[in-house]
Amino acid sequence: MTDQNNTPAEQGLEFREGHGVSPLEKRLHRLGWLVFAGLLLAALAGLLGPGPISSRRAEAGPALLVEYQRFVRNHAPADLRIRVVPQAGQENIRLLVGHAFLEATELTNVKPEPEAVEVTPEGHVYVFEAAQLGSEPTLILYRYQPDGAFADIPVRIALEGGPEVGFRQFVYP
Repeated sequence: MTDQNNTPAEQGLEFREGHGVSPLEKRLHRLGWLVFAGLLLAALAGLLGPGPISSRRAEAGPALLVEYQRFVRNHAPADLRIRVVPQAGQENIRLLVGHAFLEATELTNVKPEPEAVEVTPEGHVYVFEAAQLGSEPTLILYRYQPDGAFADIPVRIALEGGPEVGFRQFVYP
């Protein structure tokens, strides 16, 4: 006859103490959390998109300044914020966007709208009427979408006959 008040060990079942997670499993678990936390911090800082690590400026004197994101996503909207200062007596501002950048992106919008766009071997020249922009620093917003994952795009922006900036943007998938 079996006593129902007996413990499982007394009924013939054995339990091993200390059987749980191995030290290797503990280390791998900790490593996984560290990697996850690192990726989260990198994303928040801008390594994987907009943020303080990604935000950049390229300038060529007081006449030309370009604000951009160093890291962008493939087929995601992105902006170049181009600040130009028209020279006194200048009729037109002629802004060149380099050929390599144009081939790697798809233009969605330019604000203000240019009076004309000329295609040259170096790229596209956007012509803005200086009188319309005024004599103050003017923001030209160039909206586009990168077209190519894991690409390092060379960007060249220049005022025709004037200063020029060059930089690179990395495109994530």
